[in-house]
Formats: sequence, C-alpha cells, structure tokens
Amino acid sequence: MDQTPRPVIAAVDGSAHGNRALEWAISQSLMAGAPLRIVHARLSMNSIGAALPGAFGEPVLDDDPVLIRVRP
Repeated sequence: MDQTPRPVIAAVDGSAHGNRALEWAISQSLMAGAPLRIVHARLSMNSIGAALPGAFGEPVLDDDPVLIRVRP
C-alpha cells in the first residue's frame, strides 16, 4: 500500500478568504509532510463576457498579485 500522504489543496483568488485558505493549507502541508497544491484560475473578460484574446495563454507573473504571492 502506498504511504504517500494525500496532497493538501487550496484554491486562491486573491481575496481575504482565499489568502486565509492558503495560509491554512501551507500549515497543514508542513504539519502532515504532505505535498501542497495551489489552484488559481483567472479569466480575462471583456464587458460583454467574452474571453479576451490571449486570456488562455501563459500567465504573466508581473500582473497577477496571487501568482506574485505564491511563487518562490
């Protein structure tokens, strides 16, 4: 039987609640010796709700406060 701990997963969106979830997940991951997985989804929308060109490309670290916070 595989004894690898299940990962701790947190979804973050830059909100205060998301930040608290991230802090909780980090502490739980460290205490359990488990991998940490952070999920962050963002979609650039125009005023009528259609995705903007390039919205699904590689994220740019410099323009996303969530990525800036969680990346090493």
